[in-house]
Amino acid sequence: MLRIRYSLALVLLVIVALYAPAQTEAEQLDRTGTEQITSQEKSYAVPPDLTAEELKWYVKFQEGNLLVDGWQDISAGILAKTPDAEKPAQRKLLRNLGYRIGLEWSRDNDIRKVDTAMLKEWGKKLKSAARNNPEKLDVVLLDINTELDSLLN
Repeated sequence: MLRIRYSLALVLLVIVALYAPAQTEAEQLDRTGTEQITSQEKSYAVPPDLTAEELKWYVKFQEGNLLVDGWQDISAGILAKTPDAEKPAQRKLLRNLGYRIGLEWSRDNDIRKVDTAMLKEWGKKLKSAARNNPEKLDVVLLDINTELDSLLN
């Protein structure tokens, strides 16, 4: 019984240690002039005028956590499977989608139009296309972009 308690305590400490840096980074950002976050070899635009809570969720969307890949990791996986000639266009579309999806998902639950179930569905579609049909990635990305447009308009 004592061994189980120590194991649980250790797991909690590891989770807190891994989670705390991303949360602290988001909370400590001076957003008055910040337009870019660079963290763990990842770089992404930060929407202006986010509240501290929205910024925390936006960073989580971009970077993920122990249980879920963030947009930056998903994008890197997609770009790794993308033919070189298509990478610049794919990179631009992925950045734009990540910015727009993250901005909407970070809003308060009562007003946001993108929910976690949508994120999971889109992530599965992208990962499946990257794994099974990389030549179809642009079609999947454009479908997600169209779906997002219809949700936000």
